[in-house]
Amino acid sequence: NPDEYYIRKSDGEALLQKINKKNIISCVDNGVFTKKDISNNEIAKQPCLCNEDLSKLYYAVSRIEEHYGFPQDIEFAIDENGVNIVQTRPLQLKKNHFKNI
Repeated sequence: NPDEYYIRKSDGEALLQKINKKNIISCVDNGVFTKKDISNNEIAKQPCLCNEDLSKLYYAVSRIEEHYGFPQDIEFAIDENGVNIVQTRPLQLKKNHFKNI
């Protein structure tokens, strides 16, 4: 299960972080894409995003949404160079999606 982050849209404040245990990580090891079992490692309980990454992602997402004028479904990757947007498309929500939230 992926981690979940809830960020206030108006100012980027992190409202809730649900950190889930990870069993497998994907990584590049000596130039080769590989998956590693980390289920018995302390890193399995660590958040995927630090506060600095969340801040950078919030800024990027805000600018993209401002550009298109409506919410976007955004795929991204983060590396040592920062946030990289891989793909963005209009967010598809069912009618009344947030009615009970």
